[in-house]
Amino acid sequence: MYMWHGAGYFGPWMWIGGLIWILLLAGAGILVFSLVRRWQGPAPAEHDDPQAVLKVRYARGEITREQFQQMQRDLTGKD
Repeated sequence: MYMWHGAGYFGPWMWIGGLIWILLLAGAGILVFSLVRRWQGPAPAEHDDPQAVLKVRYARGEITREQFQQMQRDLTGKD
């Protein structure tokens, strides 16, 4: 009867190899995700649009209806 005594060491190395592959694939996925986001450019900020800022301020109650309407007229250039 022949027994291979090195067989007991195969299990832990198999797990370590699998873990290395998982880490490599996860790293590649994170790299691709970050490159795609950088390629698309930054998301537009809501505060860049004066109309949106004005609507938010009115919704929060920071300005009155009359102030809101006057500021809208000022922004659009309509009297």
